[in-house]
Amino acid sequence: MSREPSTRAAARSGFADLTIVVACAVIAPQIVLRAVAAPRQNAGTVAVAALAGLAALVLAFGGSTWIGRLAPRRRSHQLVRDNIGPGMGVVAAAGRFLCYVLLVVLGVGLVASGLTVFPFADGRARLVLVCLIPLLALPVVVGRGVDSRIYAPVAALGATALLAVLAVGLVRELAGGLPAVHARVVGSAAAVRLGEGMQWRSVEASIGALFPAGLLVLLAERVLVPHGGRRHGPAWLARAFVPTVAAIVLTLYFSVSVGVPGWAPDVPSLSMASALFGETGQRIVAVVYVLLGCATALSAYARLPQLLRELAYDGILPRRLASRDALKPRLAIVGLTAVLAAVLSSMLLSTQAGATIFVVSAFVHFALTCLAMSMRSLGVLKESLDRDERKHARAARWVFLALAALSLAILAVTLVVEPWWVLIAVAGLAIPAVLMLFFRRGMGRVVRSLAVTDLSRGRRLPTRVHGVVLADVVDDPTLRTLSYARSLRLSSLTAVTVDYDPARTRRLREDWRAAALPVDLTVLGTPQAATRGHIVDFVHSLHEEHPEDVVTVFYPRLLVAGVWEGYFLRRSLPKVVADLRHERGVILAEVPYLYEAPEETHD
Repeated sequence: MSREPSTRAAARSGFADLTIVVACAVIAPQIVLRAVAAPRQNAGTVAVAALAGLAALVLAFGGSTWIGRLAPRRRSHQLVRDNIGPGMGVVAAAGRFLCYVLLVVLGVGLVASGLTVFPFADGRARLVLVCLIPLLALPVVVGRGVDSRIYAPVAALGATALLAVLAVGLVRELAGGLPAVHARVVGSAAAVRLGEGMQWRSVEASIGALFPAGLLVLLAERVLVPHGGRRHGPAWLARAFVPTVAAIVLTLYFSVSVGVPGWAPDVPSLSMASALFGETGQRIVAVVYVLLGCATALSAYARLPQLLRELAYDGILPRRLASRDALKPRLAIVGLTAVLAAVLSSMLLSTQAGATIFVVSAFVHFALTCLAMSMRSLGVLKESLDRDERKHARAARWVFLALAALSLAILAVTLVVEPWWVLIAVAGLAIPAVLMLFFRRGMGRVVRSLAVTDLSRGRRLPTRVHGVVLADVVDDPTLRTLSYARSLRLSSLTAVTVDYDPARTRRLREDWRAAALPVDLTVLGTPQAATRGHIVDFVHSLHEEHPEDVVTVFYPRLLVAGVWEGYFLRRSLPKVVADLRHERGVILAEVPYLYEAPEETHD
């Protein structure tokens, strides 16, 4: 029973990942065709790109599953940190973080692509991108989130819509050929694209075809799943990506057959839906794609606070971000990330640009992980005496070294072909990496300064302890605080209040005498010049009078169980407490009092 919630959470996490995979099946053909511009005249280029993407996907599948088998309990950035160095571990973590941010951009790009079939959205794709990216972050930023049960039906709808287009296309082709698709003419932009960089067209298309392989590398490692299972197994990856590859290949085939232009504003399956189902059918598919794009962006957003907490657990970010109480700082970081993602989307000219940056980030992460696994295997060879273990380590060393070299070769080719987008990817990696390194260095400096250098310091016991109770009314919380302070048998105990209102102060004195409290009540200040600074001065003077002693300040804190009672009875922390936190030799003691609403009696 104790494992049931985590199992359910893992299942929902798998559905969210599946939503992203279905979106990949819809988006990936457009990424390849963007580089080709005229698929019918460049069928060989599309075929080369598809083969390159398939080969990369097989290598990524083999490498990711082998990493999961050799190091099932270690995260990728942990492997990089332990085997290469802390700095490279930060770079690997930054690459993973940037990939999820780019999934948000690509998911919203799918929304914009689906909206292009409606007249009201004509020419507003860039505006949709910039506005919808921070808007979809609101459910996560406000701490409400989105019910994870929506991912399964949305993924099923997206897969059904794409399957319907491909199935009807196959039936039409077997029946005698597909109808011609009359896509919108792109105009001068397509002509410019056809005239520039023709020698790199196959390479650009192949880089775009690497998007599914980069996505497999990212999703193979799950985010913050408790009780093991930090990576998806080979069976899940095969079930998710084999149909995805089949759908991508079929979509590319039909795009070449019917001549879908590479620079069409919508994804290829939408253009095919227009020819196969008419305008109404195309709009139905477009609505499904809009929902799929929103779910993809929401799924990626939901991963970001969990990823930040995971990085804090592993020491990449400050440890305090890993606590449950640090939810607001993590959500604030997600909100800032959403704004930066909107800025990044305004710089991207096409889906191909976002996919190129994604491929660079994913393969930087994969190259570092493979290099770390190779160095880990080298360490096993140096330390282990077991024959089988050494045999597996020897094979793993060279295989992962080869995968790392291939990943670096892909990055080098991408730098030559698309230097501008690679520079943007490097800048996108540098921003979170620099921030993480800054936090690591700052936390390291604090830890070093707090380290014990003299075992005799800080161990001297105070001579006496004096108590000061903050009181402004005689009620149950105040009496509870006084009783607790008296039970400590302090050297002295005094209650203090500030004379803000003469009538209230007079009533407090009378209630104090009527309660016969064995603690002196000291009234500070006058109504004309009453400030909380009087309490700070009183505590400060008490400590100066007894410099070797400790002064403990007690104050009640009212806790409310119900929301309705909290609206009327919420008592904020006294502001003077914040002032006293910086006083030397002063200890603050909060005495909680739980308020429970009395039950109503009916005569």
